Amino acid sequence: MIYFTGVGSRATPGAVCEKMTALGPILERLGYHLRTGDAVGADAAFAAGFSPERVSCFGVSLRPKPGVICPKLVLSPDSYRKMENLARSLHPAWGRCGALARELHTRNMAQVLGLNLDKPSRFLLCWTPDGAESVSKPTSRATGGTGQAIRCALLHDIPVINMQNAGWNNRLLGLLRSS
Repeated sequence: MIYFTGVGSRATPGAVCEKMTALGPILERLGYHLRTGDAVGADAAFAAGFSPERVSCFGVSLRPKPGVICPKLVLSPDSYRKMENLARSLHPAWGRCGALARELHTRNMAQVLGLNLDKPSRFLLCWTPDGAESVSKPTSRATGGTGQAIRCALLHDIPVINMQNAGWNNRLLGLLRSS
């Protein structure tokens, strides 16, 4: 299967959400499956454009016990620990995050790399208010939780395209043509 990660701010503008949804059928025809979160805004907009069977929705918790939104995605304690260790290594202020924030940042690893961290997405498409997408345009506080997925993608050499930036559509088209 070919995966891409579609994530972004809960406050993604409506016009951008419409574009995210409109991309779904196009990407689906090209063979892509979507990995996203379970949040309003960008996550919901991406998911709305795909057939449900082609969406991997990672909810609030992947832990074996706590209140899981997507029960079919519950991991073994060892798998969760591996994912959490990667998340901890990438987050600039892990020690200041509460339990829920840590779970959200941990699940972002699955959005980018899959449940076993061994099936990376081809690219990450997102929207954040600061346009974060690379070392030259790094994440900031304005990037929010999407920054964790961006950092994971960059660490694994997965292209990040932020729809806040001019020319995002040409970059996406070029990437799709080259794959």
